[in-house]
Amino acid sequence: MTKSDMKTVELLKKTVDHLNQVFNLNTGHLSQMMMNMGSVEESNQLPDCIHSENGMILTDLGRMQIINGLRRFDIEYQGDPQLQPVRSYENAVLVQLMFWIATLINNRLEGHMNDLCSQQNLLGRLGQHYLITSTVKGRFPRSTVTQQSQEDYHLRPRLTLRTFASYRTLLILLLLYSLGSLFSISPLFSTCLILMLSFLYGLCMTVYVGK
Repeated sequence: MTKSDMKTVELLKKTVDHLNQVFNLNTGHLSQMMMNMGSVEESNQLPDCIHSENGMILTDLGRMQIINGLRRFDIEYQGDPQLQPVRSYENAVLVQLMFWIATLINNRLEGHMNDLCSQQNLLGRLGQHYLITSTVKGRFPRSTVTQQSQEDYHLRPRLTLRTFASYRTLLILLLLYSLGSLFSISPLFSTCLILMLSFLYGLCMTVYVGK
């Protein structure tokens, strides 16, 4: 090590000592921060945290990172799919309208949907394909630092129309109806074709998954 390198190391040590005095940091806390910074780089850029008996706790640096939008926790919604926040690719008015229509249909046909999905045959599996019957994890969003225990709760069979609030779905329907008009197909007949193709797709998926 040359004299210039030794001088650089000495200056760095003095800088660390001055920072410890200014911010009232001790050597243990500084080492913990350095370890956290290394672990953050390896964990998808999570905010700076320290480990404790109650889980991970945000440090002042971590709070500043979240406030400034530099880093964030990886949170994934796992609740009721119909109650998810409105996405950037969805129309908020259509989301509310589709939810209102679906709720009205579900309230009137709830018993029939339960009977259909409870059948142990192809028709029952087809109903389960189109109706929400999955088990969803917990009522809280999943986070890489969340230590809360999550319970399973079962979603009853019901219809969801939220996909029709997506701009992508609306664009596909517009293209299909435009294609039908080029071949002189009426909108009513185009709707019947779309419904028939959707039914055949669901039937194929049901048979394939059932194998």
